[in-house]
Amino acid sequence: VIHPLMAADSDRVLVLIQLEGGNDGLNTIIPVDDIRYYLNRPILGIRKADALDVGREFRLHPSLEPLRHRMSESAMQVVHAVGYENPDLSHFRSTDIWVSGSDSDETLRSGWLGRAVESQWPQVVADPPSHPLAVQIGGAAMMFRGDATNVGASFRDTDQLARLAEGGVSYDPAAVPATRTGQLMAYAREVANQSYRYAAALQDAAAGGQNEVEYPEGSLGDQLAMVARLIKGRLGSRVYHVSLSGFDTHALQLETHAALLAQFAQATDAFLRDIRHAGRGDDVLVMTFSEFGRTVAENGARGTDHATVAPMFLLGAGLGAPSFGVMPDLDVVNEFGDLEHIIDFRKVYATVLEEWLRIPPDLVNAALGRSFERLSLFDASVGVGVPELPAALSLGHPYPNPARDRVRIPLEAAGSVGLLVEVFDAAGRAVQRGRPMRLPGGRHEIDLDLGGLPAGTYFVRVSAGGVAETRTAVVSGG
Repeated sequence: VIHPLMAADSDRVLVLIQLEGGNDGLNTIIPVDDIRYYLNRPILGIRKADALDVGREFRLHPSLEPLRHRMSESAMQVVHAVGYENPDLSHFRSTDIWVSGSDSDETLRSGWLGRAVESQWPQVVADPPSHPLAVQIGGAAMMFRGDATNVGASFRDTDQLARLAEGGVSYDPAAVPATRTGQLMAYAREVANQSYRYAAALQDAAAGGQNEVEYPEGSLGDQLAMVARLIKGRLGSRVYHVSLSGFDTHALQLETHAALLAQFAQATDAFLRDIRHAGRGDDVLVMTFSEFGRTVAENGARGTDHATVAPMFLLGAGLGAPSFGVMPDLDVVNEFGDLEHIIDFRKVYATVLEEWLRIPPDLVNAALGRSFERLSLFDASVGVGVPELPAALSLGHPYPNPARDRVRIPLEAAGSVGLLVEVFDAAGRAVQRGRPMRLPGGRHEIDLDLGGLPAGTYFVRVSAGGVAETRTAVVSGG
């Protein structure tokens, strides 16, 4: 059975790499022509001659050499000075903000991707598919938690995946004490149950996909090698989340940061080459994030401390300019001497959800709590926008909804149009397939008889001219 998410118009995949600990943006994307950088970092400043020239107003840390060529190929993009209003410099709280997509004074118990997937494919709540919609290896577990359910499978490493496939142990999330600790226990049990549910599918995909390049040693290489195998093995998941820890560089930063960026660059380059071997290079977008950046000035321990803004990387096909936004001005700081953010991180999220994962804009806005400006991150020539019915055809919403039997969907056509109308149940099974019709211009209604179907949620897909829109209809029964 093909789940609606797996059968979507796009095979695009989003891979999130979390740089845990707070990556130092100024030593990653280096303002080599700004004397203030070197005055604030007499020991930690990367010499201009050592930094990687990419033909921009900045240079890259030398450890990013494996990715350098991708900038000139429009396959790597830097988004500058990303953060949020009133930043929190606690690792735990700021990570929660980035993972939940909340304001700094707001606490959410769900993740931005969990809510987005749940709103686009609400059937996952009542009838989860046999394959996970998202997969997480380590990192912040809240990422794929929606308002009603956890939409992904979460496991620590590839060894745990093999162990999960050996048995179907499950836990009762309700059998916990009515305390804060009980709530945490319930969530942990929910995540474990999801992982067990998907163990067989994960193992089948991992066995079906083989790595075709050599990955570097280290945790990130291991994680991305597994993600590549799952993608190649046709698992069908649309989002993957991996992580690399160690970026909390309060002391002796130069060596530690260089080694971390080298691991990131080598592992990511191997992953992208591996995916390209499988013919999936144009389908995969990699996006990095870190909970905050570091101070402009180095400290007395040859390190940097928690601060505010940091760059994000996007890597993959269909990107626009190699650099989006502007480098932060080192003189524009807050009361604590930390850089002011220029781009709210949720603008990046909103753009990726709508233009890469093709989630309709109203659902993107709902998942993020309000509308955020979409950024020009992608090359419009590759057609990354959400496919819509032709402008000459307007599709309304079903009524009555819920309905006992008959459902009508209004539409208006500017001229003669051919349509194909299909109805799917919550598991993605076609219950009414292939009702082609041709209508003259004017106002019409699609009349559907759903009276013989069991009570539940159904999805009506109307196709015209190679694109489609879906409407949700609820059958109440009785």
